[in-house]
Amino acid sequence: MSFADANLGRGRPAAVRDVTLPRRTTYHPSPADWRDEIIYFLLPDRFSGNGVEARGADIIVDLNLNSQNAPGHPWGSQPPFFEVIANSAQTAAGPAYQGSHPVGERLPARQRDGAAYVEIRNVPPSEVIVLSNRPQTG
Repeated sequence: MSFADANLGRGRPAAVRDVTLPRRTTYHPSPADWRDEIIYFLLPDRFSGNGVEARGADIIVDLNLNSQNAPGHPWGSQPPFFEVIANSAQTAAGPAYQGSHPVGERLPARQRDGAAYVEIRNVPPSEVIVLSNRPQTG
């Protein structure tokens, strides 16, 4: 019997300590070295006082990891890019979404003055997009 089935069939416990919690038997281990993991987070400033205009920026990224000669050559013969893997405005709108940066869009990693960057434009206030620089498979 599963944990949920066993506990949903009983009355409400008086305290949390009265519930026998299941013990994890399997897990996905964290990487041995987090320095190998790339995390980019974009939070448009919704408190800027500039009204409700869409925002954008050039997001600086690591040139060594986002160049044609990056370790492992993840892009093959393609120029380096970031793929949009989540867009909160698109999730909220569903199939009718027609805004910027839809899921699956590839944003090129550009270079200027020795720096690598990704152009983000027209992100509505309070909306979030998530980018990955590892080509998605499957």
